[in-house]
This record gives sequence, C-alpha cells and structure tokens, in this order.
Amino acid sequence: MGCLVYPDLDIEQPGVAQPHSDGHVSDLQVDSDLFVTDTWKPGIYIGYLDGSADVTGNACGLTARVGSNDLRSRFLGAYAT
Repeated sequence: MGCLVYPDLDIEQPGVAQPHSDGHVSDLQVDSDLFVTDTWKPGIYIGYLDGSADVTGNACGLTARVGSNDLRSRFLGAYAT
C-alpha cells in the first residue's frame, strides 16, 4: 500500500513586505507487511519527499525575488502493530 501527495503552494500575506510564496511539495510513501499473525503485523516503509518554493516580496522598495527553499528527504522505517 502507499500514497502519493502533490499540492501546489501559492501563499500571499498582507503587509508592507507583501510576501508571496509559490512552489510545490510532492511525497511518495510505500509500505509492506513482512508477515501477519493473529497478534503481530510487522512491516517496513520507504518514502521520498521533494519540494521547492520561490519567495517574492518588497525588498528596499522593489518587489522582487527575495529567497527560495529546496526540500529533499528520503526515509526508511519499520512498524509493528
């Protein structure tokens, strides 16, 4: 089983600086039970997260690109229920 998520980001905030963030985040997670008994269900999961955002706003009287953010993450885990 697994899930895939991909939201777009478009965030504007009021104020003198007029910050605006524009970007995306994508996430993929997959898991699998290793075996199942009446009282035990151990498994593993893996995932990947990727994202980026550009930030514009008022900097020194000019509306321009003022920053960016990049996100990369990979993970591996285990579970037991």
